[in-house]
Amino acid sequence: MGRANAAAFPATQELLKARASRQSLITAVFVALVVLTLAGSKLADVTGFESTRPTTHYAAVIDAGSTGSRLHVFTFARGRFGGDETLRGEAFHAVEPGLKSYGVDADAAAASVDELISKARAIVPRSERANTPFSVRATAGLRLMPEGREAADAIMTAVRDRIASAGFHARSESFVSVMDGSDEGAHGWVSVNYLLGNLGGRPEKTVSVVDLGGGSTQIAYAVGSRAAKEAPDGYVRTIQATSSKYSTYVHSFKGYGLVAVRAKIFNEGKNEDGSHPCLPTGFADSCEKDCYGLEPGETYAALGSGDGSDFVKCLAATTKALDVGSTSKSCAAKPCSFAGAWSTPRKTSLYVMSYIVERAVQSGAVPAPKDATKILKVSPADFKRTASRACATPAAELEDAFPLAARDGVDVHYLCLDLTYIYALLTTGYGATDDETLRMLDKIMYKRQAVEASWALGDGIAVLGAVRESRESSYRA
Repeated sequence: MGRANAAAFPATQELLKARASRQSLITAVFVALVVLTLAGSKLADVTGFESTRPTTHYAAVIDAGSTGSRLHVFTFARGRFGGDETLRGEAFHAVEPGLKSYGVDADAAAASVDELISKARAIVPRSERANTPFSVRATAGLRLMPEGREAADAIMTAVRDRIASAGFHARSESFVSVMDGSDEGAHGWVSVNYLLGNLGGRPEKTVSVVDLGGGSTQIAYAVGSRAAKEAPDGYVRTIQATSSKYSTYVHSFKGYGLVAVRAKIFNEGKNEDGSHPCLPTGFADSCEKDCYGLEPGETYAALGSGDGSDFVKCLAATTKALDVGSTSKSCAAKPCSFAGAWSTPRKTSLYVMSYIVERAVQSGAVPAPKDATKILKVSPADFKRTASRACATPAAELEDAFPLAARDGVDVHYLCLDLTYIYALLTTGYGATDDETLRMLDKIMYKRQAVEASWALGDGIAVLGAVRESRESSYRA
């Protein structure tokens, strides 16, 4: 027994030595990794390349709309080992009136954003301001100023000077512009798909987005490489969205917003006595100056039909106003959808925003949501049903028949026209079938926070990406 123990003892010692050696090796490797990680982090701080530590970025966006200027300051966090920015929060502040209200007084218009600049400076830490892009995007209100484009350009120049001296990223003054409708459409597409978590994957995983405003309507959806190559200039753009690039069909139809299109509809399908089948008996409307969404000097006048509004006749008038298809005189490159615009098939599900959502709820096409983040489902057939009901309702009964619209201050005399136009736009214009399921957006629940699905977020992501890309390009050079 003693001999066996004695013989085994040297083997036990060798085993213990081997274990100790392995443990020392593991400890040495661990220490080396820690040292390399810390050194890499310090090097990243010196060179500007992505640190292994979590980083916080900001993007400030002013939506300079018709009635006011609205500031959004977005806070993003980027992962410890790079990757895409994750939205962590949004601060919002608004001032009235809008830039266009100042007319030819460009200095006063620019001074109106001083309060918003101060708010942004209070939110973004001093150490981060030089790295934070600050964009100002004026929308339809400034594009359609009665004083003309020169007045709008003077205002934007004065605002650009304010932003250039505010201490934010040096490229910020290049992010001050009058946005066209296609920019709104592109940024809206980015915003919706970002909040839904669709970006970073294949194009088929994204969704199509339709926005209907007062002056224009936009559509945007991802397309394949073949469609991108076949597209005439100005229809398909490359969108850098987080870490992925997408070829995206984007088009804005100026003058086809819910308010601006009325003038076009009034020119079509009149009854023999000059009245219009989209308006109820006893109602008349006109505009003789500075008509919203119309070119300078354009006017309109309309009178309700003596027989009451009629859905079938109204639909014929709205369809004609859309100037549909490849046979229309304005179609320059076939195939065309409407208003002479080249088109390519949409293969992703359709999400709709703004007036489409409002009128759906106000007309009772869908129940009013209890939660603004609830994504409602609707079909074009639902708009057809409520449009038929609105057209068949006498003028005196419209407020009682559509109480939500009346509560929201909608001119109920226009419900027949509005709902019929939305139905025609979705089907004849954008190619949806009567029974296609459309999803309606207001706010989207993103990582436990309700975020408005607006183009402002898409613009913030875009300018932050532009700053990041230029910074990394300079390092590589």
